[in-house]
Amino acid sequence: MEMSFTTLGRTDLRVSRVGLGAGGPSRLGRARGASQVDVERVIHRALDLGVNFIDTAAGYGTEPAIGAALQSLGAQDVMVATKAGVVRAGEMMSPTQLQAAVDGSLRDLRRTVLDVFQFHAVEPGDLDGVVTELLPVAERLREQGKIRFVGITENPSTDVDQQMAAQACESGLWDTVMVQYGVFDQLATRRTLPAALRHGTGTLCMSAARAALVNEEMLTQVLERLDAGDPEEMRFLLTGASHTWADLAFRFAAACDGIDMVLVGTGNADHFEASARAILAPPLPKEQLHWLTERFGATTGKVLWEGEN
Repeated sequence: MEMSFTTLGRTDLRVSRVGLGAGGPSRLGRARGASQVDVERVIHRALDLGVNFIDTAAGYGTEPAIGAALQSLGAQDVMVATKAGVVRAGEMMSPTQLQAAVDGSLRDLRRTVLDVFQFHAVEPGDLDGVVTELLPVAERLREQGKIRFVGITENPSTDVDQQMAAQACESGLWDTVMVQYGVFDQLATRRTLPAALRHGTGTLCMSAARAALVNEEMLTQVLERLDAGDPEEMRFLLTGASHTWADLAFRFAAACDGIDMVLVGTGNADHFEASARAILAPPLPKEQLHWLTERFGATTGKVLWEGEN
């Protein structure tokens, strides 16, 4: 397996097509009690595979572990993106709180600059406030050399129609955007990703396999919600490099031309490698892509989060 690379939108960041995500249910295994050694094992495997980009957030609780691991591994050239939530106790964070959040992330990650700083899980009703009140602060932090690029991420569990992400991309204000995209949430291809391409916004894909194609039980549940049959009707798709449903999910996301990077969140080094191999595998056959887009192309993220909200 050979890693492939691309330029992240209009930034000058030459990034691996596979990124290591430090959030999600696993949070690099920390959610289930993984040790610092375990975290370093996952990061070391990712680096060995050619990954040069890690995505995290202060709210994940993984920044200190990542900072320590990168220092221990002598891998300070790895790019790191982090995030901060914009609403606290029901109110928009203040400029002072934003500056403190950036300084805290720099400290915990043991870095002098954040390659990408992202406003996290922004709701549609908060976007204007972020643009007018907080984006200018982030630009000043960029001028101070604390941030290289500024991005924004959606909240796929509530904004299932991607109102915020589409509007953000259409504004052209953001260097990067992170969205959910996968077999059962293909909405991004209809508005968000075309707008990102027009404005040179770098695109990060999260949750490609989450909540549906992790295993057959979850797949069955989603198909039942959609009244779309059962896994047996899809089993013909498990061919070639698609050894598992998760492999299929990652290959589907990787096949989208509008996505620069597919993130994989896990606390297991072997699972990360298997997912990376699927993303970097030969493209899904055209007939399989056609079948999946014809069958599930109208889906949004709503069906994926019905069991979690």
